[in-house]
Formats: sequence, C-alpha cells, structure tokens
Amino acid sequence: FCGTNEISSLPESFSHLTSLEVLDCSRNQVKEIPDEIKNLPNLKMVFYSFNPLSTMPKGFSDLSK
Repeated sequence: FCGTNEISSLPESFSHLTSLEVLDCSRNQVKEIPDEIKNLPNLKMVFYSFNPLSTMPKGFSDLSK
C-alpha cells in the first residue's frame, strides 16, 4: 500500500516484488505506470485512482490473472 503519500514514481526495485498481489498507489502524483509492472506474476489488482497518469505501459490492458 503506497496510497496518499505524494509519491511521483515507483522505484525500479518494485519489480522484484514477485509475490505482490495488490498494488494500491491511489491518491499520489504518479504520472506513469512503469513497464516493469508486467513482470509481477502474482499481481491481481492495481489501484491508481486520483493520479495524474499520462501514459500506460504497452499491453497493460491485456494483463489478466
């Protein structure tokens, strides 16, 4: 959970959290979802509401579990 922390980006190292199932980055200042999110095999839910997102990773909408 990293919601409501005024973060502007996720560290590159977050892609090593291979057991991560839920990522909640709501209510921050994140402008893009890193491509590395596609490398999280157990990720089931992603929350990015209330962020000034400008781009999404290619193929993000194709991810499913």
